[in-house]
Amino acid sequence: MTASVPGDQVFSFSDPIPSGRLAIEASAGTGKTFTLAGLATRFIAESDVPVSEVLIVTFTRAATNELRSRVRQRLVDTAAHLAAPNTTDELASHLLAHPDPLHLPRIRRAISDFDSATITTIHGFSTQVLSTLGTMSGVDPDATLVDDTDDLTSQVCTDLIVAKVVGGMNPDWLPPQSKLVSATSRILRTPGILTVPDASDESIDIRSHTITQLANEAAAEIVRRRHNTGTMSFDDILVRLRDALAGPAAEAVAGALRKRFRVALIDEFQDTDPVQWDIFRTLFGQPDSDTSLVLVGDPKQAIYSFRGADIDTYLDAVDPDGQLEVTHRSLATNWRSDGAMLQAVETLLDGSTFGHDSIRFVPVDAAPGHEELRIRGSDEQPIPALSIRLAIGPDIRRT
Repeated sequence: MTASVPGDQVFSFSDPIPSGRLAIEASAGTGKTFTLAGLATRFIAESDVPVSEVLIVTFTRAATNELRSRVRQRLVDTAAHLAAPNTTDELASHLLAHPDPLHLPRIRRAISDFDSATITTIHGFSTQVLSTLGTMSGVDPDATLVDDTDDLTSQVCTDLIVAKVVGGMNPDWLPPQSKLVSATSRILRTPGILTVPDASDESIDIRSHTITQLANEAAAEIVRRRHNTGTMSFDDILVRLRDALAGPAAEAVAGALRKRFRVALIDEFQDTDPVQWDIFRTLFGQPDSDTSLVLVGDPKQAIYSFRGADIDTYLDAVDPDGQLEVTHRSLATNWRSDGAMLQAVETLLDGSTFGHDSIRFVPVDAAPGHEELRIRGSDEQPIPALSIRLAIGPDIRRT
């Protein structure tokens, strides 16, 4: 099996050092973290970017800890390879093929200064930026950050339903409390989301109009209550930063951050929502920005809206209608699965698209030595690489 990615599109550490915006399309097991760590090492070694001027953003604390560990280890391993050249490592081989007496000192300096690297979640980064804005951000510096607003959401939705009934609304028009909580939580989790149907759409039934109206009312009430009680959610932080970057201090803040970070690497970019992308685009994605912006993600996972992912946001970032030149690369080798598994998945999904015609299934190669490996049972017979269980019957509802 050979990956159907054009040869000039497959990512390689021997490519020119990225500048402008680079979008790297990845699939599960193709080495996203490995790639990010290697790129950070290249910027440090080849472009003399101090580790303090490298920003790496991901979306969970666990991923942040892993990235921090992997980036540091990559620097240590590369320094060892350069000090005693005898390696088949692609990155080290590239650096050795383009020798520069400053490569090793730069990497060693980065290792010693590694605590100054900014490897954080999007919320952690946004909090840092808001703190630099001070009173210009409009954020109460004494506000308490809360990471769970489920109880408040449930309470507000219940209060709102009761108020509507007392106010004379037909109870038959009202949604179940659990459905209203779910809709409200979605609005809070994805700031800036467009809710439908619009009140002017007369083709939609009254119940659908009502849940849209109530969910927006509930979300606004939750934000108001949090403001009055001096609390903020993680999503509040993102909205406040986005709004601050559209204010009078925006250009000064963006300019300062572009000088502070010469490289911005965004991990798991497919999970980015419109508010988060507004922040990244304003800070690092403008045509006049000198910051190299690298976006690494699996576009197929942009269909997972329950995680806040947004297909249109992903497409806007990697294909911005000619406003900014974007280099595209793909990771074409799977380092986890054997060849039989990859062939089975390709047979099942070949020709499929994921939420948009331009997001298609792309087959990948098995890693060297994994092509013929098979998982075997106790009888030493190969276990099927992929099994499909089909549930059929008159009582099973199909969609």
